[in-house]
Amino acid sequence: MAGCSTGEEAYSIAITLLEYMWVHSRNISQATTAIQIFATDISDTALDRARTGVYTEAAVAKISAERLKRFFVRLDGGFQINRSIRDMCIFAKQNLVKDPPFSNMDLVSCRNLLIYLGPVLQRRAIPTLHYALKPSGYLMLGASENLGGFADHFGQVAKKDKIYQKRKNSRRLTTYFSSADYPSGLGAAKRARGLQTTPLVVEREAQRLLVSRFVPASIVVNDQMEIMQFQGKTGAYLEPPAGQPSFSVAKMAREGLLVDLRAALNTARKTNATVRKQGVEIQSEGGTRAVDFDVVPLRVPLAQERFYIVVFQDAVGEPALEGAGKGGKTVKVARPTTGEIDLLKRETNQLREQLRSLIQEHETIAEEFRSAHEEALSANEELQSTNEELETAKEELQSTNEELTTLNEEMQNRNAELGSANNDLLNLLGHVDVPVVMVSNDLRIRRFTPLAQKLLNLLPGDIGRRLGEIRPNLDMEDLEGLVREAIRCGAPRERQVRTNEGGWQLLHVRPYTTWDNRIEGAVITLQDVDVLKRTLDQTREYADTIVESAREAILVLNAGLQVTGANPAFYRAFEVTSEETEGRPIYELGNGQWNIPKLRDLLEEIVPRNSRVDDFEMSHEFPHLGSRQMLLNARRVELQPGHPFILLAIEDVTQKSREGAA
Repeated sequence: MAGCSTGEEAYSIAITLLEYMWVHSRNISQATTAIQIFATDISDTALDRARTGVYTEAAVAKISAERLKRFFVRLDGGFQINRSIRDMCIFAKQNLVKDPPFSNMDLVSCRNLLIYLGPVLQRRAIPTLHYALKPSGYLMLGASENLGGFADHFGQVAKKDKIYQKRKNSRRLTTYFSSADYPSGLGAAKRARGLQTTPLVVEREAQRLLVSRFVPASIVVNDQMEIMQFQGKTGAYLEPPAGQPSFSVAKMAREGLLVDLRAALNTARKTNATVRKQGVEIQSEGGTRAVDFDVVPLRVPLAQERFYIVVFQDAVGEPALEGAGKGGKTVKVARPTTGEIDLLKRETNQLREQLRSLIQEHETIAEEFRSAHEEALSANEELQSTNEELETAKEELQSTNEELTTLNEEMQNRNAELGSANNDLLNLLGHVDVPVVMVSNDLRIRRFTPLAQKLLNLLPGDIGRRLGEIRPNLDMEDLEGLVREAIRCGAPRERQVRTNEGGWQLLHVRPYTTWDNRIEGAVITLQDVDVLKRTLDQTREYADTIVESAREAILVLNAGLQVTGANPAFYRAFEVTSEETEGRPIYELGNGQWNIPKLRDLLEEIVPRNSRVDDFEMSHEFPHLGSRQMLLNARRVELQPGHPFILLAIEDVTQKSREGAA
């Protein structure tokens, strides 16, 4: 993601993808590890804020309450993205138009960034985004952005949402990121030339003067008949061609010279010896003239190609056949003699042989050239392919190096955070006044607080030992089984246990859960309830004494309205036994005489609503006692947290009612 600013869009994409994968993936841990988001920006301040993931209440006002509960943690004055989402996002500093990009990305989001770049920077940025995507990867732009001249390299997926897909067969665009600039060889050469000494310049100037005045007209050519150097005055044998400037002998040779010169060069190439041609007639500025020339192979050490020196000379004693007179009038020459005719015939035959040889050589060379051309094309294609692969490998290495640098920075940040969290945990465990022991799924001890050492008989070296291998100072045989049950059921367990010194502790065992609700062990805590238990026992004994000595009939009911006890006054008043009363619902006592709808409604509201029943008047015909008039009072009592019960007091007012009626 380019231009991530303070990270809102990166976290939004992470939450959206995670919700999608939670629906379609059975393994939650795989869903979180399968997503990796790289978010970049050029502002260090924005990146630091994005890494913390803390936002104000106004910034998250449009987020649903369900997502706030699942993905955010409330802080003072705002909310923070939870750790699992922050671990999915890596924030790094990167210049989109200069630095190497990441590679093989499934999705690149560049929303509302291109609108801040000019046309030149956009032409640099879009090829970089194209390179970062894997084949068929997706690109997401802002509503006011477009691809410009690079639209042919992407397919449109959603026109309204500006989502594009990289074409599989599109050629790789030219990217503009590179490594550090290196010094130019041309500049070094110029500096070297600037350091030439004065004697060398004098020597070179002297050679130039001697060549221009005393060296015969000559040229240096290569195998392709390209002129590499001129020596002397060559204007009588060569002339610049019309149109595009060229140094090819084939274009600069005067009329009549090319055929013999080409044949001599071919012969010199094959024999690697000097070849001389005499009496070659050419059309020069003054008319027709005969010239002699020598082709001498030039040996250049460590040269990649071969060179030849062609030395021109005018033929000695050869008269001109035709020329131009004064005023542009043509001058007629005398008729040639018999010897001259024979000489011309011999030269004609010689030219025919040369032409035939040249034609054969030309065909052979043409065939070889075609074969060499095909090989060169094939080699060129291979070289181009190799060059592209090397360029791609170079860019991938640069991109990989950038990713490694980013990951290294992120790992350093996370190591710092992990060290801080570890220090916080050590200080917390060292100063908490509660015995705590953490064990893994295989019941190996992971951490414990100092107060747990005495109760569970632990030493610092016991970390890593199994829980069953220690001998705690508790009167409890199945501690390991209780912990296994809590891990297996995923629910807390608790039990009151007695220490070897006679005190009482409340043992809590809760599953150790990770952020993705996986159980990876258990947490054992102990709470000193000795004073509370003794006080509770005394209170219960005191309450039992009051109930036993009361003159009114009293029933003790649990939350399910079952009779857990009754005082002697109840058994005497209603002539029943404890076997007929205790353990049975109040509505089933006797022949159902207590099953009164109104009374039932009142009793059922006492425990959940902490209500009470005052002077509820009840009349009933008992089989052995006759008609009785009673007043009922009920109260909710909770001596032990989480275990409420009801005291139901029954007062027989039959006699008072009769006296009042009389």
